[in-house]
Amino acid sequence: MQLVFNNNTLNLTIWIGNYYSLYDICSNLHLSLMKFSILILIIIMSFFSLILYFTMTNSTTKFSNSTTAYAHLYSNITQLWTDKLNNIKIQFSYLPEKPTADDTIQLQFSIQNLQTGIHLKDLTAKVTIFNDPIYKYDNITVNDGDFSIRRLFLDSGMHQVILKVSSKDYSLALASFNISVL
Repeated sequence: MQLVFNNNTLNLTIWIGNYYSLYDICSNLHLSLMKFSILILIIIMSFFSLILYFTMTNSTTKFSNSTTAYAHLYSNITQLWTDKLNNIKIQFSYLPEKPTADDTIQLQFSIQNLQTGIHLKDLTAKVTIFNDPIYKYDNITVNDGDFSIRRLFLDSGMHQVILKVSSKDYSLALASFNISVL
């Protein structure tokens, strides 16, 4: 590796077979220990910023045209909707169990076969939350029958949650649930 530092520009040439650590490179640039520490800190912060960015952009709470979401019901308050004609059972719960207007609420859904209780697979869901304003989540990929959405409710009152479940090219179910926000 050859480092040439001319007129405030850095030319870096690497030959295959040579290995130099970041410390060696900084030593050749005659960086002080303080500058080297700052450089390492910037690299570490950049790494964690990238991790945070990818974590946030893969979040299931965003409004997206293609979201994959996973969940399981972890609440003592569960609402049940059944469709005997299509043999579907949908369970709905939310956390916290007594939400206030300042809480981020996790809406949890479980879509199952009514007779066997087996989770339905490879579904697409649309969730609409009614009150003022209206929140819509479209094209949620439901791989194993369970999914959840996190939502910050800005106002108190009764909210209606409408769930539409589809499988490939046809609609399977349309269900309605309620949330009371204090």
